[in-house]
Amino acid sequence: MKKIIHLCHLNNNERFQQIAAKLRLLCPISGDYVVLITGDIVDKGKTEGAFQRAKELIDQELVQPGYQVLIVPGNHDYGTGIMSSNTVAAEFKKTFYGNANAAFPRLDIVGDDGNQIAFIGLDTSISSFGSFAGADGEIGTTQLKALAGLLKTEVSDCEKVVVYMHHNPLVKFEVMNLDDAYQLKVVLQAARNVDALLFGHKHSGKNACGSWGIDRFYDGGTATAHKGDPSRHRLIDLSKDSTSDLDLDLFADITAAG
Repeated sequence: MKKIIHLCHLNNNERFQQIAAKLRLLCPISGDYVVLITGDIVDKGKTEGAFQRAKELIDQELVQPGYQVLIVPGNHDYGTGIMSSNTVAAEFKKTFYGNANAAFPRLDIVGDDGNQIAFIGLDTSISSFGSFAGADGEIGTTQLKALAGLLKTEVSDCEKVVVYMHHNPLVKFEVMNLDDAYQLKVVLQAARNVDALLFGHKHSGKNACGSWGIDRFYDGGTATAHKGDPSRHRLIDLSKDSTSDLDLDLFADITAAG
């Protein structure tokens, strides 16, 4: 299981269903793939019932067909996008992790002994609680310390290590910053064993491979082409180098076909 389907921003249920159907055709051997969703599962987490509807769709379209799905929250999942709340965050965690107090980093090790891939999910939306100033994010010292520990010990024997989160660490001087991006860079460069850093938030869909010395450095775009942002449905094969990864725009294909 060395292949990843990277998605971000699933705010439109109808479009998500169409895209998921296309992905099932392109990637029919579901056991070969891990689906990473790097936040903004809903447009406004405060909307009643939004999380449950999103989870039901993800289960129906991806989990039940056999894909392993890993999720981290985005700023829209914790409230409105510019103002978040602990109550909404707890509801998100309870819905998607089964525990309102779920902690980060979240570690999932996939594969057999000697051929394992570590997936480490970070919560970057913690600092936006109560903020009207924008959509900045932060990992925080507690998560960063735990991440450094994981990279040094628990995942050190894994063949590949993938870190995924919501905020784009390369954004600067905007209201969408990851405020402690430099501190994250220090941790990852000290470990020197991270093969991929996947994120969203800016929704540019850009490839910045090689940044921070990391082979794969990807913005996931927006799966449902939200507000005209680039629609990316990236297929990553960790058994090959990054030049083999595919940037698909399934929404454009669906629109043209329709």
